[in-house]
Amino acid sequence: MGAYEYSFVDCNGNGLSDSIDIADGTASDCNLNGIPDICDLQSGFSSDTDANGVPDDCQDCNTNWIFDPIDIEQGFSLDCDSNGVPDECDTDCNDNGIVDACEIADGSAFDCDENGVPDECDGAMQFKFSSGPLSPIGADTPQQFTIENPPHASSEITLSIFCYR
Repeated sequence: MGAYEYSFVDCNGNGLSDSIDIADGTASDCNLNGIPDICDLQSGFSSDTDANGVPDDCQDCNTNWIFDPIDIEQGFSLDCDSNGVPDECDTDCNDNGIVDACEIADGSAFDCDENGVPDECDGAMQFKFSSGPLSPIGADTPQQFTIENPPHASSEITLSIFCYR
């Protein structure tokens, strides 16, 4: 009687065949390629741009039963900021139907502190200041006032002064 050899693929090094890991549910294989997802990620076969441990090609953020990359590629979903996530899953803080990053990029929303959130949603400070009567502008007496608790800015601030009669 001769010796019997059995070889199998064990990409995750747990001593069990990958097919057994997948069959018994100890390893997921969302793209059905016969290789555990963790091994797809480690080998670079699949990417994981959001670092959630799920291959990008297996994510379905809008739960329409179409993986996100295919959803975008086939035109079922838009991806205005080209981040690989369908627009309906990206942040839209003001619920106007336009992804925040795209509003900022196209100039239809401001992001003065450059934190990726439109100013209207991150509490960017807009304020009015009123003073008591001041001397006419250009008079010999300089005008002074103090703004209490001015807003933080990461760049230049322009202060406009209007005179109403």
